[in-house]
Order: sequence, then C-alpha cells, then structure tokens
Amino acid sequence: MTDHLAVFASVARRFQSWALAPTGTETERAQAALGHFLDLYQGALRLLPLPDPPDEIDESPETVREGEWKSVYEIAGGLPVNYYSAVSQPLVVPADEPVIADLAEDIADVFRDLVEGLRLFDEGERTQAHWQWVFTMAHWGEHATSAIRVLHAFLADRDAFLG
Repeated sequence: MTDHLAVFASVARRFQSWALAPTGTETERAQAALGHFLDLYQGALRLLPLPDPPDEIDESPETVREGEWKSVYEIAGGLPVNYYSAVSQPLVVPADEPVIADLAEDIADVFRDLVEGLRLFDEGERTQAHWQWVFTMAHWGEHATSAIRVLHAFLADRDAFLG
C-alpha cells in the first residue's frame, strides 16, 4: 500500500525547495510552478479521508516565521506573472466584482501552510502533519487553484503548450 502521507511530504518538500529558488526562463518557471501546484493538489486529495483526530490538534502551529514568508513572497515576485483578476466567490452567479489577486502571495501562503506540516512530519508527528495539511487545504487549496488558473492562462497566452 502506498504511504500517501510520505508521498505528499515529498511533493511538499519539492515545492518548498522550488519556492526558495525557482530557476529557468520565464516560461520554464511558470511551467514548474504549474506542475508543483498540480502535484500538490492531486497529492492532497489522496490524503482523504482524514484518520481519527489526535488527542490534541494544534490547528495553527505557526512555525513559519513572517520573515520566511516575506522571503518567499519576494522570490515569487520574480515570476513572469504577478497580479491577476479573480472572483472571491466562484459559486455566486452572476460573479461578484473581480478582485486583484497576487501570485506571489498565493505561493507564499501555500508555502507557509505546507512547510508547517512538513516540520511536524519531520518531527515524527505524522498525524498532526496529516491534519495540518488537510485542515489548511481550504486556505492553501484556494491559493493553489487560483495559481493553477493564472499560470495556465499565462502559458496558453504564450503558446507554451504547443512545444
């Protein structure tokens, strides 16, 4: 049987490394970002359903300091896309007024939620890490799916899928 938690930890660790040092051309960086977000989302779906909760759940471990978040935010600001249009409630029809979203913020927020779980995982707190990743998925998943959409649009606009 596949250890989906260990697999997700590996995917999250690759995202962490990439977020701290993206490389390549504009198109390559955008493709890498898109790939990481797709892998994360798919991997998180495999973490469901949640196991029985631990005796105590630390719903907000906050092990990623503000300085780390800012560093990732600044690094992500070097991607070829920064600001984009988004709707805050996609299930509301007709859509609300679009808002301005920030890909660098998306990346930094996903980084924070995932790395907090990674640190629990690395401390041997597998159940806590599992809960952290799934519990915060409502937050980081929103950022990840928004990033997927804007990165797809960026790459499609540049015919990057045509080879």
